[in-house]
Amino acid sequence: MPTRPVPGLGANEAPGFDGSDLLEHQMKQMFRDVGIPVLPSQLIAKPQDLKRLSLPYPIVLKSQVHGGVRDVAGGLAKVTNPIDAIATSHRLFDTEIRGAYPAALLAEAFYTADCHIGLRIDTRPEQCQLILRGWHSAPAKKAAQPAGEHHTCKVVLNKDAFSLAEARHLGEQLGLQGVSLETLVSILEKMHVLLEWLDMRTLTISPLALAADGSAMALDGRIRFTETALERQPQLKKLFSSKPETGSPLVQLEGNIGILSNSMGLAMTTVDSLKRGGGRAAAFVSVQEPQNSVAQPATRRARLQLRDRQARLNQALENLARLKTVKLILINWTGLTGSCQEVAETIVSYFYLANQHVHLRGRSQPVPLVVRLAGKDAKVGRSLLREVGIVAVESLEEAIAEGIGLAKVRKVA
Repeated sequence: MPTRPVPGLGANEAPGFDGSDLLEHQMKQMFRDVGIPVLPSQLIAKPQDLKRLSLPYPIVLKSQVHGGVRDVAGGLAKVTNPIDAIATSHRLFDTEIRGAYPAALLAEAFYTADCHIGLRIDTRPEQCQLILRGWHSAPAKKAAQPAGEHHTCKVVLNKDAFSLAEARHLGEQLGLQGVSLETLVSILEKMHVLLEWLDMRTLTISPLALAADGSAMALDGRIRFTETALERQPQLKKLFSSKPETGSPLVQLEGNIGILSNSMGLAMTTVDSLKRGGGRAAAFVSVQEPQNSVAQPATRRARLQLRDRQARLNQALENLARLKTVKLILINWTGLTGSCQEVAETIVSYFYLANQHVHLRGRSQPVPLVVRLAGKDAKVGRSLLREVGIVAVESLEEAIAEGIGLAKVRKVA
């Protein structure tokens, strides 16, 4: 007999997690983290949770199981009202899929689109290849048949040479143009970021629903990790129940401006805003807020958090400064929990050291900084930065304009 898992844990999650599939709600949280559009949703641990549903009807209920076979195994249903939803949820919780019952259900907004496509990025390290694939997909017509894949297109790249031009070429092969084409290119770029960020072997979005206005929604997907993902990314063991404590690693792109922010979402927003302003990011990194035990005295906890934040910020700045393609570093920092004055003091200290030891990075001059500070003590922080000659502004738009202007007139040193 199949066993019922504890709510929130899949039947096979604990052993052998590396290389196995994520549950859908965990995967979509990762999509959100890098800006890939997904539908509003709510996790349902038991049928009674639907009484507190925050989504408007109709909705789709999806069994949270491993393997990505919800639609062909009776684990997916559209419901139009609360009574229908509760009755259907009982059926889904009692439906065995691949030898196990679902850990939870995902209640998701209902969405219609003009067409559906599939996207996949594969890495083949043994051949130093990065492969982009795309196809037109159609929902399954019969319960026994999976969604179709037609008109498959493929672009093969060097493993370390992801190209927006090649991503656009793939979209053109799929017959996309205008806003829809640019949407696809943006999503492929974010898929590549996610692939690099967490040591994935394969990342698939299928179906990706495209509307007539060019907007898109990732309705489902599949992720496979490399064999060494757990060793290199210990946070995967937490199945994304919390943010990685050490922040994201450096992710390299194609431009000439380094981006540093204090959250993954803010970093991706900055990359997108920079692109809309006519600039291009060379790389980006997010510096997560440190987490210390609440059992420690408040004064000691604050001191440890400050020291940890300083170390992370210094390391992130150093990693960006060592990239030869980076002409300028743009910092977008919102002081929601910590003081912007403390952040500014750390940046000033780094700035002085960078000027003294610029030769250690193989440069003739230090990389200039443009800083956007917003939040607690931001005005004081901006004043400290300006006193030493660092460009410090209040809005992201100002920071992007300053950064693009400085990057254009500066040669890579």
